[in-house]
Amino acid sequence: MSNRIKTTSTENHSKYYDWRLIGNFDRYFDHKYSPFILSVFYSISILIIALVWHTIGDYYVETDFYWSYAPQAKSILNGIIVIDDFKGPGYPILLALGKIFIDDYFKVGILLSALSGGIVLFFLYRTIQRLFNGEIAFLVTVATMLNKIFVQYSYTASTDMVFSALILAAIYLLFKDDAFSIFSLLLAGIVSGYAYIVRYNGIALVVGFIFTFILFNAKQCPIKKRLSALGYYLLGFAIIWLPWSLFLLVKTGDVFYQKNYLNMAFEVYGKRHFQWDEWWTKEAGKFTSLTNVIFYDPFTFLQITILNIYNHLLEDIALLMDQWIGIFSFIAIFVVVFFKLSKKQYGVILFGFCYFIFLLPVFYGERFTLPLVGIYSLLAILFFSWRNISRFKIKGTSFTFIVMLILFLFSGINAVSYNVKNISSGPEEVINIVSDFKSRFGENKNDERVVARKPQIAYYLNMNYIAFPNVETIDDLIRECRKQNVGYLYYSGNEATLRPQFKKVFRGTIAPIGFKLVAISTRPVALLYKIDYEQIEQNNNSIIK
Repeated sequence: MSNRIKTTSTENHSKYYDWRLIGNFDRYFDHKYSPFILSVFYSISILIIALVWHTIGDYYVETDFYWSYAPQAKSILNGIIVIDDFKGPGYPILLALGKIFIDDYFKVGILLSALSGGIVLFFLYRTIQRLFNGEIAFLVTVATMLNKIFVQYSYTASTDMVFSALILAAIYLLFKDDAFSIFSLLLAGIVSGYAYIVRYNGIALVVGFIFTFILFNAKQCPIKKRLSALGYYLLGFAIIWLPWSLFLLVKTGDVFYQKNYLNMAFEVYGKRHFQWDEWWTKEAGKFTSLTNVIFYDPFTFLQITILNIYNHLLEDIALLMDQWIGIFSFIAIFVVVFFKLSKKQYGVILFGFCYFIFLLPVFYGERFTLPLVGIYSLLAILFFSWRNISRFKIKGTSFTFIVMLILFLFSGINAVSYNVKNISSGPEEVINIVSDFKSRFGENKNDERVVARKPQIAYYLNMNYIAFPNVETIDDLIRECRKQNVGYLYYSGNEATLRPQFKKVFRGTIAPIGFKLVAISTRPVALLYKIDYEQIEQNNNSIIK
């Protein structure tokens, strides 16, 4: 039996898009090894830089790494699968596999991101090369490589670049053949399924497949062939989705168990009225399901979602993309219908559009739309290559090509400047505290717990992390710590900012009775206390009763 679902399409992409910006360099851009060389070079370069300069994760995105991903990976190696409220086990599984070979989860996380960055570039190049030509593929890939946010998440220990790699791999598999290939459909479904258990918004791939290939008919084939293709794709998706969903059903009673609806609730009802901590500790409990979020105030939900078409697009252009290139991506969105592309070529842009629409009810973050960097870059390059624009020449060289090179230069400078600051932005005080603690007491081998605002200190002290309670008095803080059997308390600039009520309480050796200073960082300032509950009880028995 043939492994292809035949189509009636005789579409020739070259008749739609056959112009050049650079010149006759096809043998280099269209060479089968060009994507591989570019992606390997990128991954190795990022990995070397990250291992030297990115010694500790930041207090932003990488908080999740220390808080949940690394502990979940450790549990997996101990035979326990933790059910996270917001994500599946896909990323912790990869961390656990990496830990077998590298004895530091954080370094494994960096390795995964650096490799994934190269994989994104490889499949982006191959997809654009297949649909357009080698020159366009090369320019789009370079534009993506020079994007400051793309570079940032290539060394950030998070799900973001891994998820993006899975997205691009699935898209490539779906577009790589003129006819639907059964093998490619199954494999694309499997990759999409794994993207789903890495981040649940991977379901956007299924939505994109339905819109692009079933409704838009990017491969121009009869409806029966399209439905057959959908069946094979969903079969591949189910191979990954079904076991995890059955596990959820057994453990939680809900085959679709997750709480990402709370992120929607924060965007629609929370962020304009509450601080982040206040929302999650006091307000989030009001919402219990996606239906509850939508119908809590349907008009407001619809209003915010529609407004986010404008808001998210501007934020993508200004924050996700460099303004140098983003402005041309923005213009291209409104004139793309005049580019006279083929169905498949429009299809890959439509896929990106579906992903964009899917994220509208969720609060904005550049990392959420990271998979769209390649699509926005493609739009910008298409604008530069558009016949109506590229026909203007200076001494035989396209004027837009000169402009594009200048924009690439600015983008590259911006990427370097941004990431020189960002790559070493992790809390240096944590490293100082850990060094001081270990010089005095050696490696911590007990099952101790430390309370802090962020989990980095717990990871590097080999302790269990307990979130700093949102309480107002020292008596309430002690009660909460005692209740959770906390042995240590960490207080740094981060705690002082978000728990300012204790600024005058913890000042080095000037601290409440029962809090013994055991490690200190002077620049930046941070303090680690050991809590002696017996001494506290002797001093004030009423506090802990």
